[in-house]
Amino acid sequence: MSTFKPSPLRRDEVVNSDGEIKRIKNKSPFTGNGFLFIDQEALSRLSTLTSEAIKVMLPILSNLDRDNHCKVSQSAIAIDIQMKPSNVSRSIKLLSEHGLVIKQGRRLLVDPHFCWKGSVERHKKAIKEYNKAKMESVSAYT
Repeated sequence: MSTFKPSPLRRDEVVNSDGEIKRIKNKSPFTGNGFLFIDQEALSRLSTLTSEAIKVMLPILSNLDRDNHCKVSQSAIAIDIQMKPSNVSRSIKLLSEHGLVIKQGRRLLVDPHFCWKGSVERHKKAIKEYNKAKMESVSAYT
């Protein structure tokens, strides 16, 4: 005869130090710091870029903070991917011309239509902000 007794706890419950059963909030695997959503159709935009620009885009994407900002300097990117700073600058200009990034001072804003790192609630607001920033960057050149 077996003495095994199934646990009375559900998957989302734990026993705290006082012996009380507490429910734990299940975290979505998509909200962690290392998760980035990328639109599959938007990936085709990369096919029109040079291999250098794609090589520059990868560390930009891997260093995004919440709401699609990259604060890593161009010189740090150049060191990271072993590329001349002038080539990184040229590649960022090409990424900007293709609408994938917008330079905002010393940081880059990545198009939230292309990829997104942040909460779902912030995504719609970020799209509006990106479109506004894009219009401002276009008017700055005209």
